[in-house]
Amino acid sequence: MNKLCAVLILLLVPTAHAENLFKNDFYQQIDPELHEIINAAHEENYPKALDIIESLIERYPTHLIGYFFKAAVCDSIIRDYYDYRFKPIFFEAANKAIELGWKHVEDAEKRGIRPDPWIIFYLGGSHGYRGTQYFYDGQFFSALKDGLTAVKALKRCLNENPKIYDVYFGLGTFYYWKSAKAKYLTFLPFISDEREKGIKYLQLTTEKGFYTVLEAQYALTRIYFNEKRFDDGFRINNLIADLYPRDIFCLIQKGEALMELKRWQEASENYRLLLTLLSESQLHCFERIAEIALLRTHALEALNDSSEIEFTYQILLNEKERREKYEFISERSLAFVSELTKIRNSITTH
Repeated sequence: MNKLCAVLILLLVPTAHAENLFKNDFYQQIDPELHEIINAAHEENYPKALDIIESLIERYPTHLIGYFFKAAVCDSIIRDYYDYRFKPIFFEAANKAIELGWKHVEDAEKRGIRPDPWIIFYLGGSHGYRGTQYFYDGQFFSALKDGLTAVKALKRCLNENPKIYDVYFGLGTFYYWKSAKAKYLTFLPFISDEREKGIKYLQLTTEKGFYTVLEAQYALTRIYFNEKRFDDGFRINNLIADLYPRDIFCLIQKGEALMELKRWQEASENYRLLLTLLSESQLHCFERIAEIALLRTHALEALNDSSEIEFTYQILLNEKERREKYEFISERSLAFVSELTKIRNSITTH
């Protein structure tokens, strides 16, 4: 998964410095469950991931960690599958994680004790997630506000425990994309270019992170493709694909890069695999299916492969007929279908 830009679905990577990170039995106790959640999510088994998360929330209702992971999984589903049914669930979970996180910080300050650095870490991640969704929704000021709050929390976490290198994942992601997307933040007078700083922080995470090694690799893949550093992007993308060959986000990023490089045959094959995986999904993902079908059609059009265009067209029609019985078909989905149909008809008439 996502998977994300997403700002934090965590992959547990056992390391020698675990004892320096987990200062109490609580985190050691739930560690195996976090492992299961993360692996299930990366294997696209979201029902399993959400079941474990609900168990965590039921047992630890006043701790933010269950709500954080619920928001993370929902963010991945929304981003990768365009299943917007999970958006209100996402915001409910993210808001609850933020509420509980700040309550812990305030209670600790009132008692004159240091707050739990992991709670601050997850608090920063929750703000980062929410900010990302705000950005996707076009609420750029709210996105920046959450992003800055996330950075402040993550820096505080680092001050509390410098060995939590996972902090650099959130910081690196923010610094890079804040700079890369500066055109959307026109209400600010000046934004310095901190893209290289962001990349270096993410590279540090891949070397020393405990939870976010794979997520940092996801982030670097997307960034390298955005920076036209395609060899670096494909190298990391292939490493992830070796671990999780059904990873939707990984395949989407690969497809975009192949299309930009005009490697039409490879792009077509990549999108064919994506169509197969998406068609098998129980999530409401017709909008994503239609988008991928159109992208494949563009690649096939460049190859002048009319038979495969017809094949892709029929897959799309079959999925639409099957899914419209239970799934909302968005205007954006219909626009994709319409454009693909025009391409298909123009080829068949010639």
